[in-house]
Amino acid sequence: MELTDLAALIAGVLYLFLSVLIQAGLQRKWPKTPFQPEVSVLIAARNEAGNLTACLENLAAQHYPVEKVQVLILNDRSSDDTGWIAMSFTDRYANMNVIDITDDIPGLRGKMNVLATGMREARGEIVLITDADCRPDPDWIASMTSFFTKGVSMVGGLTQITGTGFFAQIQACDWLFLQSIAAGTTGLGIPISILGNNFAFRRTTYELTGGFESMGFSLTEDMALLQAFRRIKGVKIAYPLARQTLVRSKAAGSAADLVYQRLRWVAGGRRSGIRGWLLLTVTFLLHLLLPAALLTSPGSLLLLLTTGLIVIVDFSLLFTISTRLGDRMPLIYFPAFEVFYFLYTTVIGFLNPLPIKVKWKGREY
Repeated sequence: MELTDLAALIAGVLYLFLSVLIQAGLQRKWPKTPFQPEVSVLIAARNEAGNLTACLENLAAQHYPVEKVQVLILNDRSSDDTGWIAMSFTDRYANMNVIDITDDIPGLRGKMNVLATGMREARGEIVLITDADCRPDPDWIASMTSFFTKGVSMVGGLTQITGTGFFAQIQACDWLFLQSIAAGTTGLGIPISILGNNFAFRRTTYELTGGFESMGFSLTEDMALLQAFRRIKGVKIAYPLARQTLVRSKAAGSAADLVYQRLRWVAGGRRSGIRGWLLLTVTFLLHLLLPAALLTSPGSLLLLLTTGLIVIVDFSLLFTISTRLGDRMPLIYFPAFEVFYFLYTTVIGFLNPLPIKVKWKGREY
């Protein structure tokens, strides 16, 4: 047996083992509470004139007591009509306020600086984070807060990518697949990631961490906060596959935007501890070695069987989360997604160690 064959088989076995564990974690049932606390919603907005109206209209239509909701629109030095649109909503809704971000808190930049500034004005017991290009479900606030049972200090929500065309649908599959991994590992009690455009946390626990100011700058502020929460003894993190926690967001418009987005995510994965590193390493090695092994030993029944099992496991994860959302449309694109997943995982794996500047929201990091 070739060395690449053996390495691919070992990586494949590890991948299968981890995937079975993740699938088990997805079956976890998260308890709920009927209590409706006061909440603060933080919306990071930079040059989002084309998206902000839909986001704020969805927030205004939430099925939650309006007197318990504070909406903070964080206008991060936008050069378009974002600020004007935000102000027009504050004139209509007393619970909405605009905070113009004009300076960087020492040591912070980008979205982390925006959220840190917003947290200084947040007064809700529960803080919800979303982006200006997201459209929350009408029951988003009610559903997210319902999972803050005793001991739970952070809740991850679901994001569905919208858009027409093949490229958007492949991204929709990718987002759902990655969310199944995040929710599954959290269900096992070893959370490794959440989505920065849809999560919530207790303000009191945030204050115990010392806030974003104590964490230092990170391109993935959500990952930095997750790790800070995990370091606090007794903190629980929930990631339910509940349709009502959903926000809808647009797909990346170009391949370059997608690559920069994934590089940011992988950079955050470096802070996920040994479990996150293990998952990233096994995934990269498998998607690099398995095609190479199949090329060198195309007649290997064992390698073909391993490939088939991996495809089945990947499909089962996508099937589980698609079924929970009540939308199996992404499954139609699964074959193309699987090819895409093999390709981009390998490419990102090679690009990640390189000193590449990441472009995001018109800035370079």
